[in-house]
Amino acid sequence: MQVTAQKSEISEIKVPVILIGVSEEAREDDLVQGIQEPLRNMIEDVVSLGDFKGKKGEMSLIYTRGAIPADRVLLVGLGRPEKLTVEEVRKTLGAASRKARDLGVKKIGVSLDQLSRGTLDVYDVAEAAVESLIMGSYQNVHYQTKDLEKFKQLEELVVFSVEADLEEVKMRASSGKVIGEAVTLVKGTLRVPA
Repeated sequence: MQVTAQKSEISEIKVPVILIGVSEEAREDDLVQGIQEPLRNMIEDVVSLGDFKGKKGEMSLIYTRGAIPADRVLLVGLGRPEKLTVEEVRKTLGAASRKARDLGVKKIGVSLDQLSRGTLDVYDVAEAAVESLIMGSYQNVHYQTKDLEKFKQLEELVVFSVEADLEEVKMRASSGKVIGEAVTLVKGTLRVPA
C-alpha cells in the first residue's frame, strides 16, 4: 500500500473515502463542531436522527454528493473520550479498514486530528493508523487460484493533519507501514497444517 502524508483540512482532501473518528456522545463532540459546513451539517443530521452515536466500533457512511471533494465520509465511533488510547484507535481502525476495503475503493484518507482528539500523541496515532489499516484490510490470497478478481484491496492511504509537523507524520507513517507490511507478510507465508 502506498502511504502519503499531507497537511490539510478534511474539506480539502480528494479521496473516495475519508475516515473520521467521533467520540461517544457525538452530539457534544467539539471536534465535529470544528468541521466546516456543509460536512458538519451532514454529520449532525446523522447524529440527530440517532443513526450514529459514536460508540466504540460503530460506523456510519455518509455520501457527500459533491459538498466536499471526498465522495464519502466514514464516521468511526471511538467510544468514551476518557478511555481512548492509541491501542483502541488501532483496534477500531482495523475494522474500519475492512469496511472501506469492502466498498471497493482503492484510496482512503484518515484525519489524524479527529483520531488523536487532542489528547493522544498525533504521531503515535499516525503510526498506529497506518499499521492497523494495512493489517486490517489484508486478505490472504497467496494460495488462491480461483476468483481472484473478487478480492478487493486498498492501494493508497493518505494520512492528514492540520496542525502536526508533516515531516514527523511522514516518519511515523513510514514506521507504521513497515510494521503493518511485515505482519501481513508473515500472515501470508504461514501455512496452517491440515
